[in-house]
Amino acid sequence: MLAVSDDTARELIERHKLPMMMVAQKLRVPKAIFDHWYETQDHYHNTEDRERDQATLETSMTVPEMGRLLGLDRRMAWALYYKERDHLEMIRVAERPRITKRSFEKWYAYQDEYRLLSEQNAAETDAIESMQHEQDDGKPVYKDFISVDDAADFLGLNRRQVYHLIESDQLGAKKTGRKLLVRFTDLQTIAKEESEDGKYCSA
Repeated sequence: MLAVSDDTARELIERHKLPMMMVAQKLRVPKAIFDHWYETQDHYHNTEDRERDQATLETSMTVPEMGRLLGLDRRMAWALYYKERDHLEMIRVAERPRITKRSFEKWYAYQDEYRLLSEQNAAETDAIESMQHEQDDGKPVYKDFISVDDAADFLGLNRRQVYHLIESDQLGAKKTGRKLLVRFTDLQTIAKEESEDGKYCSA
């Protein structure tokens, strides 16, 4: 019934001191006593309850799972839940808290502060693709903005040095979704100004 081994069943009987009786030369727990124990615990489920729980699992998610959808870590996900708990329906499956997908989808449709990570990544890809294309020889021809990694390659620097140039306002930059992009014309200016003394070298 509980889909556990005989050893686990015996351990449960001993641990919870469930009385047993001999029936047809077999030790059995009286059904009324088992039913009472079953209703007062939440760790073990019978086949019917497991099927019901599975259906509920498929229509709900944990708070950390919600966070991963939105690109949030565990702490930020729980902070978001407590902030929006009037709109996010919390249920429990096997005593574990879960948010119904229906309430999440409804909340998501009527707010504009958060975006699904999949949408963020798609926006970043579209933005970067709109900023650069390739020549026939396969080398990139940049338009307005490029990634920090590409900027580092262009100047022959590492990422930390590029961030320093941004922080010191020598490079213009902007955020697209979660990605920081650097103004390519600023890179060209720096490369041109520093090319004589060899401080930077363009790729």
